Amino acid sequence: MRNKIIYFILFFIIFSFGLKAEIILKKTDEWKSDYLEHEWYRGSFINEKGDMIIMFKKDGIFRITKGKLKKVAREGQGPGEVLFVASLCKLYNGFADIENYKKIQVFEFDPINNRYDWKKNIWREEKLCEQFVSNSLFIDNKWILSGGVYSHENMRGEKEDILSPYFLRILNNKGKLIKQLVRLKFNKFIRNYLFDSFLSYDKDNIYLVIESMLKIYVINRKKMLLKKIIELHVPECYKKIPKGFYAFKRKREERRGIRFLYEEWKTNYSIITNFKLIKNYFVLEIRNFGKNRDKKFVLLFYDKKTLKLKKTFRTNDFLLDIKGNRFYFYKNGIPPYDDEADSLSINIYEFKER
Repeated sequence: MRNKIIYFILFFIIFSFGLKAEIILKKTDEWKSDYLEHEWYRGSFINEKGDMIIMFKKDGIFRITKGKLKKVAREGQGPGEVLFVASLCKLYNGFADIENYKKIQVFEFDPINNRYDWKKNIWREEKLCEQFVSNSLFIDNKWILSGGVYSHENMRGEKEDILSPYFLRILNNKGKLIKQLVRLKFNKFIRNYLFDSFLSYDKDNIYLVIESMLKIYVINRKKMLLKKIIELHVPECYKKIPKGFYAFKRKREERRGIRFLYEEWKTNYSIITNFKLIKNYFVLEIRNFGKNRDKKFVLLFYDKKTLKLKKTFRTNDFLLDIKGNRFYFYKNGIPPYDDEADSLSINIYEFKER
C-alpha cells in the first residue's frame, strides 16, 4: 500500500511538471518585397491558400506570397476599387472591404483564374452619427463590427450618443442594424472614433478588445448578449494611457494635423496593437515600455482558463495574423507610425509548446 502511495505521488509530480508548457516562437521565413509603404495599415488575414491579404489606406488591397506581390484592388470609386477603407473582413470564399460611410464591398475568389473579383456592394443602415469601423467579422450570417461613433452635429458632447457610445454593432447579412452592445460612458466628448479595436471568436463567444484597455469583453455568440468582462493582469512593460487623453480640446489642433496626433497616441503608450485567439491562449500585442526596451512590442500570452499571463515575447515586428502554428508579422513595426517599417515585408514565426 505504501509503495502505491509513493508511486501515485511521484506520478502526480511528474504530470504536474509536464503541464507547465514552455512557449517558443522562432523565425522560420521572410517574404521580402521592395514595395515602399507609407500609408495607414487597415487590416489583414491569411487565406486558405496561405497567402496574405493586406489592406492600406490610399494604397488599396494586396495579395502577398513568398516572392510575389499583387494588387487586388486599388484606391478609387470605380468598380472593384476601394475608398475610405476601415477594416478587412475574411469570408468563406473571399473577403469584404468594410468602409466608413456605410459601404461594404464583397470580393470572391475565382479558382480558375486564381484571383479575387468584386461581387457586390452592401449598404449598411446608419443613424445620424457616423458609425466608424475598426474591426469586423462575418459569422452566423451576421456582420459584427467594432468601433466608436462620431457626430458632426453634436461636437460639444451634449448628446448621449457621444458621451455613451456603443463599441459593437451587429447587422444582418443585408446590412440592417440588429443590436448594439458594449456601451461605455465618458464624462466628456472624446475621440472614441479613433480607437482601434479587435475581434475574435470561438464556437461559444465573440471577444472584443479596445486598444486602450487591458480587458476582454465576452459576448455570447448565440444570444448576442454581453456575458462578462475579463480584467487582464497588467505586465511590467505596460504604460497606461492617462485618463482623458483622448478628450477633444479646442486648441486649433488642426494646425498640427490629425496624423501627428495619431503618431503621438499610438507610439507613446502601451496601445494594444492586435488581439488573437489560439487554442490555449488569448494573445495580445502591445507597445513595449518595460525596463528592457530593446524591442518595440511585447506579445502577451494569457491562459484561456486561468487568465494568468504565461509568457511574454519581445519583438520589433507588428503582429498581423495567426494561422495554425504560424505567426505572421509586418517587419519592423506599423506603417506609418514606425519609420523602420518602410517596406512591405512579412516575417513568419513558428509557435511551439514543449
